[in-house]
Amino acid sequence: MEQSTLSATVQDPGQDQPQNQVQDRAQGQAQGKAQDQAEELRAAIGRFVRQVRHEDGLPGGQAAALGHLSRDGALAITDLADRERVRHQSMARTVRLLADQALVEVAADERDRRRVVVGITALGESVLGADRTKRSARIADALIDRLSPAERALLAQMPALLDKLTMYGDMDSAGEEDSE
Repeated sequence: MEQSTLSATVQDPGQDQPQNQVQDRAQGQAQGKAQDQAEELRAAIGRFVRQVRHEDGLPGGQAAALGHLSRDGALAITDLADRERVRHQSMARTVRLLADQALVEVAADERDRRRVVVGITALGESVLGADRTKRSARIADALIDRLSPAERALLAQMPALLDKLTMYGDMDSAGEEDSE
């Protein structure tokens, strides 16, 4: 008797296999759908950014550097390079181009004279502000001309959703608010 009771409580490991396969298949399908959505979102955001920036006065890398300086204050070239995920030499060239246009000032770091810090000038703030205003106006015009009130209401949720995605993993500077 003991033996039959024992055998009744032991389950065949193969019994759970179909259920596990169904769960694995469902997870795989969900992952595949998420990958497809991610690709569609990436492509759409890329097209949107390129379209909106088409008429910017500054090249993207210069505008991005000015944006960091405007939001964060004076920074070392190394810090700017890290934020933009470019080499120090590339950022040094960008800073030189900005300095040549009087959009930034370069000065010795007061704490470490071997380093330089870069700060945005009033002209730099003005040029950056003009580009931002032009972009915002262009987007506002498109919202009114191309989207229904229901679509605009749906779109109003996007900034918060994109911020949530931006905070996921190591995407913190890949999707910054407007990356100037």
